[in-house]
Amino acid sequence: MSGIVNREEEFRELYERMWTKVYRYLYYLVQNREEAEELAQEAFGKVYVPFKQGALDPSRVESYLYRSAKNLVIDRWRQKGRKTTVIPMEDLSRFDADRQQEQRITDAMVLKRAMKNLKQVEVQVITMRIIEGYSVRETAERLGRAEGTIKSIQFRALAKLKDLLKEGEGFHDQ
Repeated sequence: MSGIVNREEEFRELYERMWTKVYRYLYYLVQNREEAEELAQEAFGKVYVPFKQGALDPSRVESYLYRSAKNLVIDRWRQKGRKTTVIPMEDLSRFDADRQQEQRITDAMVLKRAMKNLKQVEVQVITMRIIEGYSVRETAERLGRAEGTIKSIQFRALAKLKDLLKEGEGFHDQ
């Protein structure tokens, strides 16, 4: 009985350690949060029984998990008639090697969702000023507004974004 309990605990640790990586990999492939979450759960489900029974080589569990995730995507795409473009398993090392890139992608996704909660003019000002690097004057000219108005809109928009991101609103769909 003790072996089963240990395997359960080991699986929980694997799940906690690998969930985000597998989810991000799946999100990269399917570009849909809900579908990536569902597929990640299925991938862990496929690994659970063989892992619990000790049928998986511990040094290959992560590889098996990614392969299961990839195969689930391929099966899903076949069911939907979607063409497959899958990242080879050999290329997975770049996901682990470049954690900063992963974080930038995640941050961009969160920011993009949070910006959906801003007014159109706020999005325009943030995009022009921060993302595209226009000056206050250039932004004001392009949007046909006073420079003081642009500064005010930018200040309010950044404050809203800060509040939304603190509250975790970046991940909620409207």
